[in-house]
Amino acid sequence: MPVPLPSALVQEMVAKFKAIVEKEKTPPWAFRYNPPIPFIGQDYPVGGGLLIYGSAEELTWLPKTNDKLLKTFYEDDKKDFVRRWHWFEHYEKKASCNFFPTIGVAPLDSGGLLAAGWLVAKRCGLPHPDTPREFLETCAVSNWCKFTILCMVSNHDYADDVEKLKCSLPYVIEELSMLKPAVVIMPATTYNCKTIQDAIKKECDARFVPLSQFDYKVINMQLKKLEGEAHQLQKAADPVLAKWMSAIQVKGAKKGNHWRYLVHVKSVLKDIEKICEDR
Repeated sequence: MPVPLPSALVQEMVAKFKAIVEKEKTPPWAFRYNPPIPFIGQDYPVGGGLLIYGSAEELTWLPKTNDKLLKTFYEDDKKDFVRRWHWFEHYEKKASCNFFPTIGVAPLDSGGLLAAGWLVAKRCGLPHPDTPREFLETCAVSNWCKFTILCMVSNHDYADDVEKLKCSLPYVIEELSMLKPAVVIMPATTYNCKTIQDAIKKECDARFVPLSQFDYKVINMQLKKLEGEAHQLQKAADPVLAKWMSAIQVKGAKKGNHWRYLVHVKSVLKDIEKICEDR
């Protein structure tokens, strides 16, 4: 189980988020749901852990979901800020849990970004237990973008829209300040916005790992050129990683194509290490 909700860290972070909401308000272009604090694993080491960011919360599925869950996790003022815990607990209580835990961050729930996080943790000398649930307990996880554009037709990603990203920045700075991660995985399009990059680097001296988003379009098209390397990586893969990769499910993406994403991850890590060596 993750850090208990009554813990001092959780309660302090919720209080900080509530203070920001009262001061900044929800932007007019976004759903009126309060931004949740990060899911914090019980073994996350403040001052030296791995923080994994997805992009923005996807709400286009909400009309099809259980209305009770919507009201509980998004509209209940005692649960909305900590809804990652409630998603986790809701799915863990089900008789047949998925191989990957569910916390309401799609690229982690599907397994792809969690597997990428495992690879990064192993490469950076951070804890990397063999099972997804044990590994999640060593991490903190959230979406970088704290608000979702007010549209129910399709998801509108704004990971490179600086003006909209600025609305999330106060929350991100608070997270970084309190969690003090050693390594941060985040969307490359967000990291590459200089205004955003300067602000988070000023707040945190972590090693930032900017990655493409884990979705079927990126896997199938943008990373297609990595197919040869992906095949070689799959053949020589760590048994733990191979098991995780076989369990990943992303609608629209062929299972074998998922390995392209890990080649991308390794390439980014190699570039980061080279930059550090050149300094």
